[in-house]
Amino acid sequence: MKQSRLLFKKEWVSILADAGERVGENEETFHEVEGELIEFRETSEIVVLKGGILASVPMYRIQMLEA
Repeated sequence: MKQSRLLFKKEWVSILADAGERVGENEETFHEVEGELIEFRETSEIVVLKGGILASVPMYRIQMLEA
């Protein structure tokens, strides 16, 4: 994701501007963004975020809102 943020700065600024900042169970701060799950892999999933950005996201970081 670091490389994606470097290559697509404007798109990431837009995504994070709309993201809700939350605090998790371990007092860990995270940003909540919506995307469309397009591929399952062994340890991570491929998600399309707003603006067409593809991101490989670890499975434990994904929460399904609707099926």
